[in-house]
Amino acid sequence: MFDFGQRISKLRKARGLSQKDLAQKVGISKSSLGNYENDMGIPSLLVAEDLASVLNVSLDYLVYGEKTRIITAKMLKDEQIQLLTELVQEISMPSGQGHKLSSKQQDLLARIIEQFLR
Repeated sequence: MFDFGQRISKLRKARGLSQKDLAQKVGISKSSLGNYENDMGIPSLLVAEDLASVLNVSLDYLVYGEKTRIITAKMLKDEQIQLLTELVQEISMPSGQGHKLSSKQQDLLARIIEQFLR
C-alpha cells in the first residue's frame, strides 16, 4: 500500500473535501482518516471500498495507484445520470448527418465532460 495515504489525501483535496467531510461520507472518524492519510493505519476492505467509491476511483487505483478508474452508476450524481441518459437517447435517434454528431449531441458531450471533470 505504498503511497496509499498520499493518494487518499490528494484525491480528497482534489474533490474539495475536508478530512471531516470525507470521514462522515465514509462513516469513520476524522482521526481514523488522518491515520490512513499518514500511513499510520490501514482501513478494512469495506472502508477502503467506501473510500474508493466516495473518491470516485477504483479500489485498485486507491491501493496500488493503477491508472484505471472505474465509474459505477452509484458513484454518479443525478445530473450526470440525466446527461448520460439524454445523450444515449439523442444518439439512438437518427441525426440525418450520417456518423457526424448533431450540435445537440456535441453540446451534451461537452456538458458531460464538464460534469466529470469537476
